[in-house]
Amino acid sequence: GLKPTGDAGGDCRDFKQSGQTYSRVGKSHDRWAVLYSYYLPKVQGKEEQHRHHWLTVVVWLAFDTCPDDARVFSRRGVSYSTSPGNFDTIRPNTLFTDDEYGLGTHHIVAYDAGQPIFPSSSGPVSALRPPLVGWQNLPSLVKEQFNGMQYKHTKVPFSDNNFQGFLDAVYSDAFYKDMPIGEDCGSDDPPQSEIDPDFGEALPTSTAPVAEPTDDALRR
Repeated sequence: GLKPTGDAGGDCRDFKQSGQTYSRVGKSHDRWAVLYSYYLPKVQGKEEQHRHHWLTVVVWLAFDTCPDDARVFSRRGVSYSTSPGNFDTIRPNTLFTDDEYGLGTHHIVAYDAGQPIFPSSSGPVSALRPPLVGWQNLPSLVKEQFNGMQYKHTKVPFSDNNFQGFLDAVYSDAFYKDMPIGEDCGSDDPPQSEIDPDFGEALPTSTAPVAEPTDDALRR
């Protein structure tokens, strides 16, 4: 079921599994962002069909105060992965649902078995919420595994080697039009638990994807 043929779902859509969705908080151009990535064992789009794929969304934020009150922020934009290394930064119609604090911070996305991920138009009623694991809560050995993964057709977006490059590549000045860069809060960066309270500890049953070694050059 993992070959890029047959059923597009490949009997791989078990959303009760833990550890398939990962998040990491960072900055680019002095702006805060949260990167979310969902692992797929295969992709079966019109242009490419191959094993291993990461669906990635980056939510850009602006903080109204320094991280002493990190929950005081506003959404500025969303970047959607369209293919490995490429993102759409101009979609204005993202829907959000409230978190436990009543803030509309959770973006609702859709996927149709191809490479791109895009804004959902149906709202949160039937939306799935697979488990979310924050990078900073992963055990060191798991981080090392992700940092060492090499795929033929994609990259791990949130690994130490790739994370900053992904944020820099998907940033758009249009997200922060007419908004000055906020006050420098020094080294008091908000922890991921404050920016995204839904991330959790990696569970013992986490199913971290295993890459197949390849000598081919990585393609973005």
